[in-house]
Amino acid sequence: MALIAVDLTPVRSGGENGGAKVLAVELLKGLPAIAVNDRFLLLTASWNHEELASLEGARMQRLCVIASKPAENAGWNFFQSYIPERLVHFAGRTLQVLKRKIKNSGVLKRSAVLSAKGVDLLFCPFSAPTFYEPGIPVVSVVHDLQHVDYPHFFDSAEIRLRNEFFEDIRNKASHIICVSEYVRQSVVDHLDVDPGKISCIYNSIHKRLATESPSASATLEGLGLDKNRYAFYPANFWPHKNHRMLLLAFKIFLSRNPDQNLSLVFTGALEEAEKELRLDAEAMGISDRVHFLGFLPSKTFEAVWHGARFLLYPSLYEGFGMPILEAMAIGKPVLCSHAASLPEVAGDAALFFDPRKPMDIVEKMERLMADPALEKRMVASGCRRAEAFSPKKMVDQYDRLLHSAMRSPMPARDEMTGVYEDGWTGGEVTVMCAAKTPSRVLEARFEAPAHIPKQRVKIDLYQGGRKIQKFKVSRGETLTIRQPVMNGHERLVLAIHPTFCPEARRMGPDKRELGLLCRSCSLVGSGTRNNLMERR
Repeated sequence: MALIAVDLTPVRSGGENGGAKVLAVELLKGLPAIAVNDRFLLLTASWNHEELASLEGARMQRLCVIASKPAENAGWNFFQSYIPERLVHFAGRTLQVLKRKIKNSGVLKRSAVLSAKGVDLLFCPFSAPTFYEPGIPVVSVVHDLQHVDYPHFFDSAEIRLRNEFFEDIRNKASHIICVSEYVRQSVVDHLDVDPGKISCIYNSIHKRLATESPSASATLEGLGLDKNRYAFYPANFWPHKNHRMLLLAFKIFLSRNPDQNLSLVFTGALEEAEKELRLDAEAMGISDRVHFLGFLPSKTFEAVWHGARFLLYPSLYEGFGMPILEAMAIGKPVLCSHAASLPEVAGDAALFFDPRKPMDIVEKMERLMADPALEKRMVASGCRRAEAFSPKKMVDQYDRLLHSAMRSPMPARDEMTGVYEDGWTGGEVTVMCAAKTPSRVLEARFEAPAHIPKQRVKIDLYQGGRKIQKFKVSRGETLTIRQPVMNGHERLVLAIHPTFCPEARRMGPDKRELGLLCRSCSLVGSGTRNNLMERR
């Protein structure tokens, strides 16, 4: 019986966009019923541990691996109040936030928790291989590479952090699952990963919008909305969601069709961006026809979905595009962008437009509203399209792939993690000695640059989960550590503290959590030297 660890700890992450959350929920519901010979260990954090209690059973247990509760997540219900537009899109900086939380919150990191529990595979539905241990296969899900296609939506520090994050996945994942063929091709093109290690498994549709509440009409009336008299765009106000272009298109539509009683409804929770869009709507003279509803409770959100005439989705980039299927599943026509993954998700059941051409958006709106027969055909084809993305199909595919990854683990090797390309460490450096050679010595040299905030930095050396040595290095000095290692899967951890964030210290835009500069790190044997800095 295999033991699969599922990492559910990300702090507002990379992966913790709406599609990632739906994916995790559906898999946790479906895998135990299909993988009847497997057990599941849910790696949780204090902010979601209790909320996941209902998932526990004979073959599914929780383990809280992050003890402190981040203030920014207070009151955030991880699964029960899933609202896609409420979530912060996955970004590289999230991994750094998570690592800082881990460092300061008593995570079971130095005791090799997965090995201690007998875990056979680590599954990361939110991408980050945070609890990676050499020798245990890792399957990570990649939801998008937006920073590659739209780098101008990110500052340079954010792009660097995202690149480092995906480098982490590239080096540690035994297999990568992508949520669309578009994302899979992006990974092949940009991550330098063996295509044989990358698969596409589509997200499944879910049931949260399955039926319309009897109180839906009253809910819409309370919001000032008329049923079937508005186009709906459920998306937060990030630049790639293209709200401004949609406002321009809607302005043109109203000018060309003054007799059409149609409004435009937005949901989203980025207040500053919403304020700017409200000003744009006022400047265009259409503010009375554009409704900004903000964050909505689940039942209200469902009522707004069911009351919409059609979905209008002008996004410039989507790794998957769950709202497309949500609309189709409840019988709403879909007008959407032809960008990124959206054509393969929508298939032949949508009207597509160029999201950069407002007139193209307008013409598709006019075509739909002028042709009831077309609208009826789109509803029927949309329902058939949504049925193709069934939870059972998705869970079956994941089950087969997870077991395949367990049968074909990455070969063990000497490796080092926790050191960035420029030589800076985070709060923890791990060295794995995997080669079966005569006893060797770890030689690592660290520098505490003169500009670091603290006068002295400490390094605690752990071997097999037990602290065996401690060191100090003063600002402006270097330290060389030498430690014998044994044959086989010897694991050494160098815990570095305190760390600092240059941006928080007003030392520049660097958002990473930094410790020391690692000048060299090698495993030295009789006549051999394996430079681990070159193998990162």
